[in-house]
Amino acid sequence: MTVSRRIWADESGQATTEYILMVALAVTLALMVIREFIKPVLERMTSSLVEKMERGFFGNLHHFPLRR
Repeated sequence: MTVSRRIWADESGQATTEYILMVALAVTLALMVIREFIKPVLERMTSSLVEKMERGFFGNLHHFPLRR
């Protein structure tokens, strides 16, 4: 048997490769699901924070009347 045929027929690392692929797929799916649930929450939090900052900076909280 030639070297190339022996390498092609060798299945010693096949199970490890399959497990790595399954774990990679599971992690990818988990990240996609988490992203879909977390993204709207983060958008609401940041928009609320931006609104509060705008009210704080531009809503007369920074305005100090100067008397002459």
